[in-house]
Amino acid sequence: MDALLIVDLQNDFCPGGALPVPEGDTIVPTV
Repeated sequence: MDALLIVDLQNDFCPGGALPVPEGDTIVPTV
């Protein structure tokens, strides 16, 4: 059994955030 539990989605890893990563915002539409 697989599961992904998202507790608190924050924009820190999105472009413009505190710790941006390349394409860090690509998961947002899925959530």
